[in-house]
Amino acid sequence: MQKLAVFDFDGTLFTAQTIPFFIDQWEELGYPKMPIRSAKSKIIKIYLLNKFKLMSTDKFRARAVSDFLVAFNNMYVEDIDEFFHKASQNATKYLRQIVIDEITKMKSENYHTVLLSGCYEGFLKHIAEDLDIDTIIGSKINYNEYFKVDAKNPAEVLGGFNKLKKISDHFSNQIDYKESYAYADSHTDAELLEAFGNPVAVFPNDRLLAIAKDKNYRVID
Repeated sequence: MQKLAVFDFDGTLFTAQTIPFFIDQWEELGYPKMPIRSAKSKIIKIYLLNKFKLMSTDKFRARAVSDFLVAFNNMYVEDIDEFFHKASQNATKYLRQIVIDEITKMKSENYHTVLLSGCYEGFLKHIAEDLDIDTIIGSKINYNEYFKVDAKNPAEVLGGFNKLKKISDHFSNQIDYKESYAYADSHTDAELLEAFGNPVAVFPNDRLLAIAKDKNYRVID
């Protein structure tokens, strides 16, 4: 049985919002304007649906992960990886040092560290390499036979609704949940935190803070 230390990425380790961060990086790194305009147009439409409560926040986030991939339509997998690598180098200023310290501590105590996120695994890979994190579990980009994004099925999105199952499947359910740790910032990860013997709420939103106080979780803020 494995003892895990599972770290949510968005809002827990990474303080920026990932899709807006990628849009900014695209523009700052000088990539062509038309592809990102197409992606922004699609995301704005679903943002408005979410704002006016015509689309749930979970569905909006999942759709945004898929819709952003329009920007990559004419790029090969190696070009996309190059973008993620460049973006990861500029992401370091948005990483919480206090969470990095927790990762280091967990590794020193022989916990298997996991970076968990709805963000793309291609991006998470570079973050994990820099922080010496053992495993990444995130959203997968699907590619076609030409090594480009599959327009019909662009991504397998990881969300709060399936994070716990993905972890269980990845480790073939050989997890010592009682001794393991989970770190997250949002109430959408309440099920994940509840499953682990050592839940930690990191700069929690109001709903998670209330849960943390009620269940006596450790809080980092």
